[in-house]
Amino acid sequence: MSTPKPENPKAQTPPPAATPAPEPTEEEIDETLEDSFPASDPPSFTPVTGVREGE
Repeated sequence: MSTPKPENPKAQTPPPAATPAPEPTEEEIDETLEDSFPASDPPSFTPVTGVREGE
């Protein structure tokens, strides 16, 4: 007869419950908006595409 393998203790332990992230404060939101400001604006040098008429 073969010896039974010991069970994996990690397989028996359920993963810890995920805790939701805390809500950001108004100050954190304002700081994030200030840090991302240039990326939220479209470039001012957007090229015009298409066919010009009259040339």
